[in-house]
Parts: sequence; C-alpha cells; structure tokens
Amino acid sequence: QDSCSDHPTTAGYDTGMRTAKEAEAPEMIRSRADWERLLRMRFGMKASESPCSWPVRRIRATIARRFPVFTRARVTVLRRAHNLVVEVDRTFVFKFPWHPKADCMREIAILKALRGKLGVAIPMPVFVGPRGRFFGAPLPPGLRPGVVDARRGSGGRRAALARDLARLCASVQRAIRPGLRGRIMGPRTVPAVADVDRTAQAFRRIFTREWNLLAESRRLFDDYRKRVSGLRAGNLRIVGFDLQLDNLLVDRDGRLVGAVDFGYLTWRDAPGLFGLLSKDDPELARMAMKAFASYTGTRLDPRQAETDGLFDVLSYLVELSTNRWDLAARRREFVGIAKRGLRSR
Repeated sequence: QDSCSDHPTTAGYDTGMRTAKEAEAPEMIRSRADWERLLRMRFGMKASESPCSWPVRRIRATIARRFPVFTRARVTVLRRAHNLVVEVDRTFVFKFPWHPKADCMREIAILKALRGKLGVAIPMPVFVGPRGRFFGAPLPPGLRPGVVDARRGSGGRRAALARDLARLCASVQRAIRPGLRGRIMGPRTVPAVADVDRTAQAFRRIFTREWNLLAESRRLFDDYRKRVSGLRAGNLRIVGFDLQLDNLLVDRDGRLVGAVDFGYLTWRDAPGLFGLLSKDDPELARMAMKAFASYTGTRLDPRQAETDGLFDVLSYLVELSTNRWDLAARRREFVGIAKRGLRSR
C-alpha cells in the first residue's frame, strides 16, 4: 500500500499508536543490513531515504519548504512505523508515508468524501505537500494523544460505545455511495486459499519451537481456510475500514468522538468489517455487531469476525518476523494477543 493507511491520533482522545497491517516482504530479515539490501533491491532506495528514518530537523525542513510558517516550528515524532507521524507546534499532526515516492492522495480523497457524514470527528487535511507526499490536519485545541482502553467503564458505557461504533459503521456505508465504491476500492477480490496456506506455512516455519502456539493456531488456519473457500465476490458488499481500538477516538467518559485511518477502504462481508475489533476486544465487537445488525438488517456471525481478527494477528506476526525495526517488543505484544485469542476460542 503506497497510500497512507494509518493516521495520527488526534489528541485528548484516548487512542493507541500501534501499526495496523502492513505490506511486507516475504524474506526473513534478520538485521538492518538485510532490510537495507531489500529496499535497495526492490525499490532502489536506502533505508535512510524513508521518511520514517528522517531526523527531526529534516522533517521540519521538508514541511517548512512547502509551508514557511513552520520554519521554526516545534516538531515531536509520534510514530515511526509504516508511516511517519509528527505533531507540529501542538496544533497540527503531519503524516508521511514510509516510501519517499508514495503519496496520500487516496486518503485525502476519502476523507473529503466522508466529511460531515459520520457524526464524529475525522481528520481534515489543511496542509498538503507537493504531489500529496504528506499532509497536515489540525488538532482540536487543548487535546493531547493518549491511549484508549475501551475495556474500562461500566457495562452501560461499553454498550453505548458499541452502539456508537455500529452507527459509525452504518454511516460509512451510507457515505461511500455504491457508484463511488468501485472507484475507491477497485474490483471485489476474494482472498485466495493459496495465500492462506502460504501464511500458515510461514507461521509454522517461524514459530517452529513454540509448540502450544502452533497447536492452537492450526485450527484457526483451518477455520479461516474454510471461511475463505466459501466466500464469493457477491458476498463482499460492505465498505470495510480499519475498525480497531488504535483508530477510535474516545473521550474520558467512553463516548466515541472521532475516528482515524480511512486511507485503505476494502470490500468486505459484514463479519469482516468487525474482524480487527474482535482482535482487540471480542465482547465489544459482539455488542457492536448486534447493534449493526439491528440498524441495517444485516445478519452477522460473530465467530467469523473473530476468525478474521485472529488470522490478521497471525499474519501480522509473520510480517513482524520479516523486517520490523522494533521486532522484539512488537512481536511479544502480538504473540500475547494471539495466545489470548486462540485460547478463548
């Protein structure tokens, strides 16, 4: 994905900073030297050329070259992952894709299409770099990035949050009109069983010494393979987006006040829309699915959503084991998520 798929947190809202799924190379990358060789071979670039590795002074200079008002701005790095995300003067958040030749035009177009239609705040780019290579969006005044924990609060608050999420999902469906969906999301493509098998083989190879994890993952891969084999293009009628706790903007009372990361919309069936949320909080996802079904009349199977979410976790673990700069900590985090999810099945 060359377009931006992650969006900076827009502050005071409690939201995490983890990276969602990212396109990675299949080779095992064991060192930064391996990563640099891969970038040179695949993209003709050095790792130092990626905006994710830029020092603060270069980030500031790049922004100020286009927008001189930021020449002496205070720049704070919020994230270096698939995208570079920085806070500027505690007023704006700027986002750069990891590849220096990538652009954010697709995400900007989607955000414009969603403007004022979701009932919650979403980022609105006001500074756009040359050829859309980066963009900046304002932060609500006085608000700072935080970390969301949707599990806190009373059952009533969680139920209200689930209803808010269901309304958000329904609003996205209405905002992206059928005539617009093909232009934004392209043709409907069903996941290939062969890709599932390749992921399962890579997972077994990487985690060959973790017997419990391998045993618990085997049934998950079998379930996902059956799910994929039963899907047809006609089943993919839902506009999917990265609906997960990382991208939810929630106030301190647990109310949904905004959402980010609309750069990568995809065709999904209804359970697939809630797969990532099931990874983060299965109970909240089930409540949101029930509310979504009541709002839209769509039938959903929560187990299918949970299967999608866990497959995404295991796929991401394979990706983390190829070329992640923060491999160790992030790998431990997602191994924990995978084990908890697999044991609860």
